[in-house]
Amino acid sequence: MSLRYLMRPRPSVVILRFFLSAALMAQAAVGAAHGVIVRGRAEYILEPNAGRPGFESTCGFEASVAGCGWVIRYQPWSVSSRDRVDREVVGSCDGTNIYVVHFVAEAAARKAFGDRYEAMKDQLPVANAEIFPGAYPPPEAWDLQKLWLGLASSCVFRRPRGQVKPVSGVDLAVFYDDARFRCDYHWTTNAADPAERFLVLWNQGGHPTRDSRDWRLTFAKYPPPYNHGFTNGIA
Repeated sequence: MSLRYLMRPRPSVVILRFFLSAALMAQAAVGAAHGVIVRGRAEYILEPNAGRPGFESTCGFEASVAGCGWVIRYQPWSVSSRDRVDREVVGSCDGTNIYVVHFVAEAAARKAFGDRYEAMKDQLPVANAEIFPGAYPPPEAWDLQKLWLGLASSCVFRRPRGQVKPVSGVDLAVFYDDARFRCDYHWTTNAADPAERFLVLWNQGGHPTRDSRDWRLTFAKYPPPYNHGFTNGIA
């Protein structure tokens, strides 16, 4: 079974697909009140053009979701395992904060330290960590945010429609402290299967940026026709 999630953070297309087993989907339906665990594979495609994506990759994941609490474990997207800085990432939320642990890939450490690696490996950190406030992963945690949107976001997007912090790339100061920049969303259903819901996100027709003269935060409009706004998510 596939869950398809398309996003347009800019005038370009991003496709994120989740592939889950039918047995796990049935488990999710039965155990929703007590939390569920799903495992599967996510496919990420950036800017498909004439059938040829600009970037395409996959990752395996495991997600445990109970209410507003969740744990998502995954291998970061990359063209190849040799390019990964992290061998695995574990993100979690207790409803108050988000904790992200990056487990360092040995190949990346060897590449960084070269001939010194063997002598230094016992002194090197095996992981690095970040803590973000709230229950909504910021764009800074890019790949975690995309998995969260598809697997664990219903606690934040709990109303039929509303406004939330932007899903596209903004710095942390804008994401957390500036109420002018928001993203509209609404839920819709599949006419053929009313039990199947889709999350639709909307871009306001521009993006926050800094004025090069005084570094003041402004809102830059996209060129027509994107300046009128467009869907950030279509399912």
